[in-house]
Amino acid sequence: MSADDNVAEGSPHPSNSADQLAAEAAILAALELALGVTLEQGTRIALGDSHVYPDGVTADRSVFVEVFARIGTLRGGQRHKVSTDALKLLAIRDVFPGARLILAFADGQAAASVSGWKADALRSNDIEIHTVDLTAAERATLKAAQARQRR
Repeated sequence: MSADDNVAEGSPHPSNSADQLAAEAAILAALELALGVTLEQGTRIALGDSHVYPDGVTADRSVFVEVFARIGTLRGGQRHKVSTDALKLLAIRDVFPGARLILAFADGQAAASVSGWKADALRSNDIEIHTVDLTAAERATLKAAQARQRR
């Protein structure tokens, strides 16, 4: 019996990230409305000999966004992911010194998980934290995905 045998036919695999990707797109769309900008996804940004793909970028490269699609308090590895995303934004700032850097969250509780010295470091480096409002359906889908992935 394989691990996939435990997944009901037609239901997503527990590790399927399609719901998170859809939530990221919804978060970016809500952020676009709030900021009055258009954010492109999948943009390759060169950083010297390496490159990164921020979750959202304006065409003029004035705004860079990293998205965290999570409802509720962040757990261990998720906190590290936010730190890594912030580091990515700081690397981007080296190439685009005047850029606006944003960490966007789907939930106030998740955003509030970034606290203490990490929150101080974000503020001192002008990395903004934005929380957007997802629809009830988007929140429910994301919560269901989180519950499925917890198993």
